[in-house]
Amino acid sequence: MPINFRPLFSWTYWFDLDPAPISDRAAIMLFGFFALCIIGGMVARIVSSRWSIDRYKHNIWDRAARSTVTMGLLGLFFFFFLFENVRFFGARFWFLFWLVGAIAWVISLVRFATKITPATKARDALLELRDKYLPKPHRK
Repeated sequence: MPINFRPLFSWTYWFDLDPAPISDRAAIMLFGFFALCIIGGMVARIVSSRWSIDRYKHNIWDRAARSTVTMGLLGLFFFFFLFENVRFFGARFWFLFWLVGAIAWVISLVRFATKITPATKARDALLELRDKYLPKPHRK
């Protein structure tokens, strides 16, 4: 049975406050996706704490884990209201906001991993090189 994507491109589909109930197949797929986001975030958290990686990679993994768990929980929150046919919070436009937020978070994570982390790493290396020649405080 082919899937019809045509309604996804109409304004009335996304911004109708009284949408048609979600099909069982779509509900299972949506719930599974959000559950996978949460499970993936937990796995990323475990990986970052178990591996002996430097603190820079740990920060990247930690941010990725936090974002996927947060977006998964938020998606399940919206899915609950959609499944229960709550008028305002069950509207489909919340999933558009979720998608925009997820894209923004991914862009932020990529920027952190490619721009901010290497700059911080270089700055810390320079500070360590400078501190090598400074006297250490004496502890009593």
